[in-house]
Amino acid sequence: MWRGWWLAIAALLAPIATVDGGSALHISDFHQDNDYSPMNGDISFYCHNSTHGTRLGDYGDYMCDAPKSLVMNALNAASRINPTPKYIFWTGDNVPHINNTLYNSSDVVRNIQQTTAQLNATFPNVSKIFPVLGNHDYWPSNGFPDQQNPVYKGAFDQWKHWIGDQAESTFLKGGYYKYSLDSKTTLLALNTNLYYNEDGYFPNFTNPADPADQFAFMEQELSNATKNGQFVHIVAHIAPGVFDRTANFTWLRPDYNKRFIDIAVRYSNVIKWMLFGHHHTDTFHIVKVSN
Repeated sequence: MWRGWWLAIAALLAPIATVDGGSALHISDFHQDNDYSPMNGDISFYCHNSTHGTRLGDYGDYMCDAPKSLVMNALNAASRINPTPKYIFWTGDNVPHINNTLYNSSDVVRNIQQTTAQLNATFPNVSKIFPVLGNHDYWPSNGFPDQQNPVYKGAFDQWKHWIGDQAESTFLKGGYYKYSLDSKTTLLALNTNLYYNEDGYFPNFTNPADPADQFAFMEQELSNATKNGQFVHIVAHIAPGVFDRTANFTWLRPDYNKRFIDIAVRYSNVIKWMLFGHHHTDTFHIVKVSN
């Protein structure tokens, strides 16, 4: 028998769609670069201002991260279509793809603060905005720890008016949280960056079998939903499964990837859908669940 849930991977903005009786907007991977230079941008140096730069587009260039003009144009366009979506799911990667020597944890937090302010200003009447961290929303990029750190604290301080004070303990522990959308539906906002399959990156986790105890958290919440006749939505930055453009490649480390998929299959009856970012392309996956 085929049963399943779908995984949506957004680039900059996904079209506003209907979900749970209302409209939802999925945004992801802004990678907003405040140092983008349209007049003297060097495409070999992240399009930053340079004596060797060339004239680039006012709204960005194919080889570069997004300038503020592009991010605001996209957000304003979405707001014109629907200024009050029921939910906004924001799946991370606000920091540009720049060398780790050019920025630090404070820069990451400032980027997160900036995008948070842009969303607050563009959607002032939307209270249900659910953010997660992307793999570049940390310094050094991809190096998420399974313990408290300044980026977790800085992000939570910016987002607690959306996700609630009850999310503090898990967010400061590992950058993840849950939110009760209604009496029948729970949102699990996860930090799958903990499982990232990055060459040369060997995280020093306090609990390598379950970084930040996030798998235990998933299983407990999904078990509770099963017992209580509820449904669960899942959002995160990096998707599990095989990357559709590279044979046999997974964004997550194989052991973590398998465990994530196994949990999702086991609780497929209660998982309605999952949303992710990271790919910079639109795609979806169907997972076969055998009975």
